[in-house]
Amino acid sequence: METPARSVNFPNLDPFRFLAAMMVVVAHAYQGWNDWVGIPGFMSDGNYHQLSNTGKYIQSFIYNLSSGVDIFFLISGFLITYLLLKEKELGKISIKKFYARRALRILPLYYLTIIIAPLLIYWLSPQFGQPNYWANIFYVNNFHTIYTGKWEYPFAHYWSLAVEEQFYLIWPWIIAFASNRRLPAILFSIIIAGLIYRAYAFIYIPTPKLTIYLHTLSNIDVLSLGALFAYRHYHKPINLNFSPGSRVLVYAASMVLLFTTDMFEQNTLIEVLFKKYVYLLLAAFWIGNYTFNSKAFFVFKKEISFTTLGRYHTAFMYFTICSLL
Repeated sequence: METPARSVNFPNLDPFRFLAAMMVVVAHAYQGWNDWVGIPGFMSDGNYHQLSNTGKYIQSFIYNLSSGVDIFFLISGFLITYLLLKEKELGKISIKKFYARRALRILPLYYLTIIIAPLLIYWLSPQFGQPNYWANIFYVNNFHTIYTGKWEYPFAHYWSLAVEEQFYLIWPWIIAFASNRRLPAILFSIIIAGLIYRAYAFIYIPTPKLTIYLHTLSNIDVLSLGALFAYRHYHKPINLNFSPGSRVLVYAASMVLLFTTDMFEQNTLIEVLFKKYVYLLLAAFWIGNYTFNSKAFFVFKKEISFTTLGRYHTAFMYFTICSLL
């Protein structure tokens, strides 16, 4: 008996969704602490105004944890595409049921936080003023932030949800009506379009930083890269068998980059186009190894707490980040 598409599960991806959520939470919490209190004592040179040499490395690592957003995009592109391909194989993709499932998973908690936000602002931080609720109700927070140039409390982090929902608006239609044989070409075209848009923003927009970071076209290549991995795994299951030595080498290289570089500093066109791929492919290696390598150092699916938290990462993200911002 064939398994319904919606029951397809990759247990080792759930903990990575939790870890990606924690990465973003830690990065936001640290930035908030710096704004409200100052540099943590153990990272300062003693006067709380200047980072110590060790503190510079720690701060670099914490700021780079914001890359958890890209990990979310990568995993989302993979899961949604694989589920849609499986559903297509079993018969016909139901666009209506797809949107119903996404709505039940995301909208109740999402709109609950929007409803309680006025009270949160009124009682805890009235100095911030009221944000634009319509931009968040209709999932265009990213465009609104680009237009205003301001991160609006307490919805600044909702830009990534807007990007994902905009992706969901078009992707099931493409999977449903495009032949499977043409999907790789479509995905590569989308990735190239994302690169072209970032190049355009860098060259022609006077202050392109927010556009490059928040615009849907600037991020859709990451979702498409995840979708490309899903297509590959669907047609030819991925089975990785990297040696322990090579894994340790990649993990060590990842840590060195996170502690010594700023992945969000993009001063040249090459950096704007390709820098994030270095970090993203390293993250894909980590995720792929624990998902598709039976000889991984440890198996996440045995860690019940991480797996459960990963499955409910949406609620975790909404309420934890809202409490920290």
